[in-house]
Amino acid sequence: MSTPINVMIDNKTVIDDLASVDISMQEGSFCNAVSLSLKSKKFWSLCDPTTKFGSLRIKVVIGSVTYQFLIEERDTTSVGPGVDFAVWGRSKQALLSKPYSKTITDTESTSHPWQTGNTTASAIVAYVVANYCSYGVTVSWNVTDFPVYQDSFSVSNQSPIDVISSLASVVGAEMKAAVDGSLSVEAYSVTEGTSVQAYNDLDDIVALNESVDYPSGYNAVTVYGYDETGGGNRAFISVKRLDEGAIYIGRNHLVRVYYYHKTQGLLSYSEIAACGCKGSVSSESITENVLLVFGQGNTSLPNNSGNTSVTGSTGIPLATRSVTYTVRYQDFNIMAPALPGGYNVLFYFQDKSASTIYSFTVEEAPDDGGEDEDGSPTSAGCSSIVFEKESPATVSPGTQVVLKSYGAMLHGMNSSGAGAPTFLKWDREEVTDTITLTNGVGSLSKPYGLGPYSITNSYGIAVQALLSSGTTSIKVPFYYAKPSVPITITYESKIFLYRITVPSGYKMSTLEVWGTATGCDVQTLSISISISGTGKGDNGDGTSDITISVKDNATDNQVSGVAVYIDSVPRGSTDGDGLLSVASVAVGEHTIKFVKSGYQDSDQDDLANDSFTVA
Repeated sequence: MSTPINVMIDNKTVIDDLASVDISMQEGSFCNAVSLSLKSKKFWSLCDPTTKFGSLRIKVVIGSVTYQFLIEERDTTSVGPGVDFAVWGRSKQALLSKPYSKTITDTESTSHPWQTGNTTASAIVAYVVANYCSYGVTVSWNVTDFPVYQDSFSVSNQSPIDVISSLASVVGAEMKAAVDGSLSVEAYSVTEGTSVQAYNDLDDIVALNESVDYPSGYNAVTVYGYDETGGGNRAFISVKRLDEGAIYIGRNHLVRVYYYHKTQGLLSYSEIAACGCKGSVSSESITENVLLVFGQGNTSLPNNSGNTSVTGSTGIPLATRSVTYTVRYQDFNIMAPALPGGYNVLFYFQDKSASTIYSFTVEEAPDDGGEDEDGSPTSAGCSSIVFEKESPATVSPGTQVVLKSYGAMLHGMNSSGAGAPTFLKWDREEVTDTITLTNGVGSLSKPYGLGPYSITNSYGIAVQALLSSGTTSIKVPFYYAKPSVPITITYESKIFLYRITVPSGYKMSTLEVWGTATGCDVQTLSISISISGTGKGDNGDGTSDITISVKDNATDNQVSGVAVYIDSVPRGSTDGDGLLSVASVAVGEHTIKFVKSGYQDSDQDDLANDSFTVA
């Protein structure tokens, strides 16, 4: 005689449209689950999981037993042939979890039983079920009860089932889900050779499967070395990456290596096809909550003495203790190699007492850079070129003017009355921008020049970005792509310097200068000329011969051998008397810079020595 089976949703039978029904009853799980596969969308609207929230809507009747479930998912993906959609849900015990039950968090304003005095595990279970689950789920504590002392137990954003599970784990108990929707906490005990469940009517078995899942770390053993006197780890190494985001070719990223060794003070590391820049040894203070089981627990890292052990009262089954300790570390700045792929760095001690492998993957940056294969700018690079005046601030007839282009060298340069500028040199300039990214995208003030950079957002957190050489484009990974985020970025831009002299008899108020980078449109710069009040200088042609005297700011003594730059152009070095004569310096304002070994460059100090005026 076969066993009658019926499946209903909201008390409407769906058995004729049912392709399959699977009920999952897993040992140790706090609830059961059901999966229905339906042949058509006849009952699609009926199976809407957004209606009747928290109600047991699915009934599966097998003989005299009725199983009831929630409707939590309705899905048309990953269904087999002859199946139009699937429905999934759990039994009543699931109402003890999120999002059905309220979450529990200890604060200064809460008065949970474990905060106000000593209590027991069973009393805590009864309290959280009664106060945080409104669906009438019955929970029975059927194992040995144990005391929970005041402030030895804490809860943060946990559902009732999370609290029940943590208490059950203290005494090695398991949760058993009953068909009627109740939950019990039972002692886990299986006697070898004794059946867990016996079946004598094959008609009652729809499907019977058995699987054994081993916990993570099964058959794995971690061994730490101890010195002859004991009392701590002899050697330990742990590594973590400090920044985030994809690692592109040529980009550097920072890793921190925590370590301890009884006798060796420094780590060794294997070289890769990249720069592993070892930083200085430092220490970090760490505060963490350590879980004590019957008074025994361990910190996640060893302190500077190699110890991890934390102890408490052995009479308290479960307690949490806040511990602050100091751990030694070294930071390593690792630059990605020139080829994409996976790479490993081995950190180890010379005596081989401990080692760990740090693995990372290098990706090829998206091809939206600022240069073609021949080195000429792309369209993105062309639009990023910046052409501007470097110095002086005021330009008069007879003045020598230094010009600067960012991102690309200009060719075919000319002007409207002063001839063609002379190319001086190319260099790199450090630029600091404060910009706002919109949905993770923004623009720099100058084109990026392929080199190290640093970025922080408004919260002071380091960010990794995608920068394209020769362009002003900047993008950040999706997890930083907020609608509007201000950042500060320091980077290098490639610059090209030129010099042009305004004729002493120039009468126009502006001087136009232009040039073209390969494959780009003409770059034009308009320079304002100060005509009124222009002096002719001592030489009568808008220039004067000047003598520069350089003294030590502290001793007031003349300094010899100082290199002098006027408007970024080298003009010689001071003689034995600390003097330098320069002929034909144009009337007007000029920048000046002094450089000598053993002294700070003048443009880096805070003295008023960066400019002068020739009348």
